[in-house]
Amino acid sequence: MTGEKKKLLFFLPTLAQGGGERVISELSLHAPEHVEQTLVLFENKVSYPYRGRVISLNAPLQKDFFLRVVAFVRRFVAFQRVLQQIRPDTVLTIGGQAALVALLSHRHVVVRVDTFPSAGKKGFWGYIYKLS
Repeated sequence: MTGEKKKLLFFLPTLAQGGGERVISELSLHAPEHVEQTLVLFENKVSYPYRGRVISLNAPLQKDFFLRVVAFVRRFVAFQRVLQQIRPDTVLTIGGQAALVALLSHRHVVVRVDTFPSAGKKGFWGYIYKLS
């Protein structure tokens, strides 16, 4: 080993409630010491323990269609800045929107952890889920 830390970036909506969020919490707590961890959240909601640095994009999930589009664009732009700053070796995502933003970045390995299967998704999102 060269002594240089590997950089792992977790990308998810929040670190509060939910099975996928609990998985990320456990992964961060049990990752080897030589892994530098950053958790990038859509919004700063944290209820699970973690190890590493947290960055909030301040772009929470929205219900209104127009606000969802605006928040998605904000997330994408902010995520690009984070990628440029951190330059992670690996990006681990949970949730469809996080996976989509990460996939659109075209820069890093993306591993998607999902607690709900994408089966049954229809239309545009069904197609995107199948791609991710």
